[in-house]
Amino acid sequence: MAYLRRLLVAFFVLLGVVAAFNGLMDATGLLGAPLIDGVNQVKSYGNDRFFKPLAVARRQPDTVFVGTSRVAVGLDPHDLPGANAYNLGLLGSTVPEHIAFARYAIDNAPVQRLVFGLDFASFVDPSRYSSAFRLAILRPHAFWRALPDLLLSQSELLQSRVTLTHSRRHDPPRFAADGMLIAANEHGDDPDPVVRAIRKVQQYARFYHWAGPPDGPLGDFDAFLAGLPPRVSAYVYVTPAHAVLGEALKPAGLGPEYEDWLRRVTAICAAHHVPLWDFNGYNRITTESLSSSAHDFVDGAHTTPEIGRLILAALLDGGAGPDFGVRLRPDTMTGYLAAQHTAAEAWRRDQPDDWRRAAEAAAQADAEEAAKGQRQ
Repeated sequence: MAYLRRLLVAFFVLLGVVAAFNGLMDATGLLGAPLIDGVNQVKSYGNDRFFKPLAVARRQPDTVFVGTSRVAVGLDPHDLPGANAYNLGLLGSTVPEHIAFARYAIDNAPVQRLVFGLDFASFVDPSRYSSAFRLAILRPHAFWRALPDLLLSQSELLQSRVTLTHSRRHDPPRFAADGMLIAANEHGDDPDPVVRAIRKVQQYARFYHWAGPPDGPLGDFDAFLAGLPPRVSAYVYVTPAHAVLGEALKPAGLGPEYEDWLRRVTAICAAHHVPLWDFNGYNRITTESLSSSAHDFVDGAHTTPEIGRLILAALLDGGAGPDFGVRLRPDTMTGYLAAQHTAAEAWRRDQPDDWRRAAEAAAQADAEEAAKGQRQ
């Protein structure tokens, strides 16, 4: 019996040490531990689907940004002076995930304003939820439910170690405390903006080869807008990407599908009296030369916060800058799409090298995916 008592004492002492270390490191920044330079000032937040609902529960924002990594990278909550805003953008996410997180925020925080960024890829993703979605705690009292994980789990112990390492090296943080993704480029990314953009074209072309129909997510989105409480004002926009990303749609024959999706999204928003803006397609930002695009694009798929400021100004103040951002309505869609076709032709004529390189990269990536399918 004495041996068992000593074993239990040692076990609980070990748990106490782990909890104390995790509490001091406070890798998610949610426990309120004091910041100590060189020890815990650079947080290692871990998986965004785990820590972001907890941050919403703690911060109680009145404005949330929802969408894919394009939202996480491109919209800075600090660009809304006086607002308590939080960026709920999720990396590699789908529409059902966006809706689940938005509903959680609305149900568990005093949200009055919702900014929803739409990405066609998130509507045609064959998997409704990513594997990491199981980590999300989207229930009342999420923070208290997660507290044992924050203090005692092996995964949090790993994040605490990473926090200590990054803090000692004074590395830049990956996420801001308000949820914005700061370090958008992965370690080892090519410094050439042309190479980064073309790699995104290849990545999207491979993804689109396996794309599913958008009908289910469109129905989910329709039901979500219909169920918004009266206190919440929604602002919806199509997230911008460089024009070269449009070439990724073509090998899979998704150009017409994209336009049909845009029409249907426009009709859904109009039916619920929610303003919809399109910053994608062909405009002065998305058609700039790839070689000079680094100021506006992290890569071909993600814009910088400077572009995010233009987007927020248009959404919330009602005025778009010159040739960037168009308010979409069902009765103007035919003319808008015709103008987009003309703008696409002008871009291919004015930037032939960017166009050809993107088209060739997309075709090659799609062919590689087709070959994989044949081998399976």
